[in-house]
Amino acid sequence: MTWFRGYPIYNLYLRLLGAKIGRNVVIERRHPLIVTDLLRIGDNTILKNDSQLIGYKARRNRLHIGAIDIGDNVSVGEG
Repeated sequence: MTWFRGYPIYNLYLRLLGAKIGRNVVIERRHPLIVTDLLRIGDNTILKNDSQLIGYKARRNRLHIGAIDIGDNVSVGEG
């Protein structure tokens, strides 16, 4: 499905996996999203190629999973 990044079908695929994605969202990431059920992206948002959305962190030999919340009218990426 990463071949369809940047197209609305990719947003539909992520919604089927549990992500809450707003209107007019463009996702152009090279790597697939890991924690899709804890992801919320607001309206009119762009995720560019080199953006990294990591929904977990390792601390003291434990894996902590958390939600990713990106608001409306945001551009995430390099530069």
